[in-house]
Amino acid sequence: MPAPAVCDPAGRMWAGTMAYGVSPGAGALHRWNTDGSVTCVLDGLPLPNGPVFRPDGMTVDSDGCIWSAIWGGSQIRRYSPEGQLLQSVDVPALQPTAVCLTGQHLIVTTAAYGPADPGPWDGAVLRASCTATAPVTPGAEQRP
Repeated sequence: MPAPAVCDPAGRMWAGTMAYGVSPGAGALHRWNTDGSVTCVLDGLPLPNGPVFRPDGMTVDSDGCIWSAIWGGSQIRRYSPEGQLLQSVDVPALQPTAVCLTGQHLIVTTAAYGPADPGPWDGAVLRASCTATAPVTPGAEQRP
């Protein structure tokens, strides 16, 4: 089961995985590199709930807008710095958990935990076309 994913300042996506039963040592932390490869960075974790580079379930784009996963709402919403709803993106899963902006895609992690009858996309990592980007952090290097 994927835990919330986040992008670091170098544009790599980090996500934890864990067993549904939260079995001790069954979790791991993975990194999706900018070249598309995936690296298991750390395993044997009890509950890797994703690293923190931003508030849980949200990210900020280069325009200062907040993208928020709406738990139980099957949506991702984009808000202006003034709090105005600018965009809603429907997702085919009940509980989106986190969002990541790559400049080409909006990546969304979802949870299967909670619904009595999870759908086929609950617990999946989803991708949609999106040109929004995360802010560039000065001095951030992209390392594989």
